[in-house]
Amino acid sequence: MKFFKSCLFIILFGVIQSHANATDIIDITFDSTALGSLNGKPGYTDGSVDWVASSGITEGGSFDGVAVGSAGTATLGFNPVSKQIYTLDGTFEITSGGGDWLGFGFVSGQSISSTKSANRFLGVDTTGIAWSLIKADNSLREGNVGDTNLLDENNPGLGDRHVWSGTSPSSTDIMDLRIVLDASKDNKSEWTATWYAKVNGPDQFSDDDIVVSTKTLLSAGSIDAVGFAVGDGSVGGSVRSFSLSSSAIPELNSYALILACFSLICVTLRRRCKF
Repeated sequence: MKFFKSCLFIILFGVIQSHANATDIIDITFDSTALGSLNGKPGYTDGSVDWVASSGITEGGSFDGVAVGSAGTATLGFNPVSKQIYTLDGTFEITSGGGDWLGFGFVSGQSISSTKSANRFLGVDTTGIAWSLIKADNSLREGNVGDTNLLDENNPGLGDRHVWSGTSPSSTDIMDLRIVLDASKDNKSEWTATWYAKVNGPDQFSDDDIVVSTKTLLSAGSIDAVGFAVGDGSVGGSVRSFSLSSSAIPELNSYALILACFSLICVTLRRRCKF
């Protein structure tokens, strides 16, 4: 009997853990002393995908708008699938830029390692699908939903714009940014995103750090990369860390197995109590 119950507990624990644990896809802490180009350097934890980055973005995470040119990006190819929750995190410091800006998020189109305005999450080369835009002078901070149906128009990355709520963090702070992509539905038209931001520190993100509440994505099926963008020529600063993780949503048969295990445990304990 003890062996039987132990097996049930092991099965139940295994099923729960298999869905509770997040899988690290990208987990990078940048070494600020590294001065080579980020372009071509490994990005995924398993080494399977390399960065595509504009000139002026270094492997140490620094970006110099003047060196980058009018605009540029650094992206890693990524294709989300249903039944997953994806969490994209980045820690950024903006040191110059005035009214120019930094972008961060899920995008359509891989960086073409060039420096032109269409390659900054707004245009046709890279279009932000769920991303944050932060101006260096703090005059604008947004969570944006792009629409690839607008590729023939100006700025398809700004299909649905939402100003951040609250006043913290400021662009003068070292910022922890997060975007959670909820791809739990089979239908990609039902996928959503939620935006978070806080001053850099050891505290975990909480609901108090939500700066744009959950929005339905307009072109979720077009996501094929994650990354960051230097919006214009005067933006300078660095990315200190960049990570992407996924958590699986249990299938119905997993819930059924969990319920069956609980039922068997309850029946076993009930019978034991009768004796």
